[in-house]
Amino acid sequence: MLVTFLTLVNFYTSLTLIPLYVLELGGDSFFSGLQNTLFFLSGVILRFYFGPLGDAKGRRLPFLLGVFVFATSPLLFWLCRDVFQLVLVRLYQAIGLAAFFSTGNTLAADFAAPGKTGLYIGANRMMYPLALLVGPWLGRMVVAGGGYGPWFLVSAAIGAVALSLALAVKVPAVPCKPAQNFLAMIWEAMQVKTLWPILGHVLVVSGAYGVLLTFLPVYLELEAGMANSGLYFTCFGLAGIGTNLLFGYLSDRRGRQGLVVPA
Repeated sequence: MLVTFLTLVNFYTSLTLIPLYVLELGGDSFFSGLQNTLFFLSGVILRFYFGPLGDAKGRRLPFLLGVFVFATSPLLFWLCRDVFQLVLVRLYQAIGLAAFFSTGNTLAADFAAPGKTGLYIGANRMMYPLALLVGPWLGRMVVAGGGYGPWFLVSAAIGAVALSLALAVKVPAVPCKPAQNFLAMIWEAMQVKTLWPILGHVLVVSGAYGVLLTFLPVYLELEAGMANSGLYFTCFGLAGIGTNLLFGYLSDRRGRQGLVVPA
């Protein structure tokens, strides 16, 4: 879980600080949104590859690749001198998004004792709001004190610690499925019509979440005059910490379906 937390600190700070860094490099609000759009779009497409890869080859490779990408991308951001270079780094970081997020919760489930899968996933998911609580606030504070350069170095150091810990994780052995063409697997999954409403809900929620993380820091600091927009995400993260554990526990006791509507 510590690896998850540290990696997500880098993930959330990049989501909330990079839109502001685009303005620092001479871009505008359009490019602030564009780089996050390309980041998420590329990550979604690549997840269709890394998800099946984890099933066929095991979780360790995509898990370590994801941590490595998030550990090294801050140094590449530090070297960027214009918006075009930054977009290229975001596309590189999308590999980490796809690899890490495709295996993170699955790996937590692999560690779970029988009947406690929801609890383990909930505990792992608790790292998401905790990282959101700490990361943007800490990053904005460092940027306010010394600029973006020092934060990218701090972020790289956080990533290096996460990578060191990830290399020491002993991934449980699970039966691997035969390798399949990932496009064929997508087509097969889309034939299950009961998935369509779930995917639709995920699409709507993810869209709102992405807009919030992309444009809210710009709005709070440029329009509302808030000195540290990370404080908003600290409150946002606090609200989610207990919720993840609670819903993980309830999913084991009440089933997953009954929790979808309240979520």
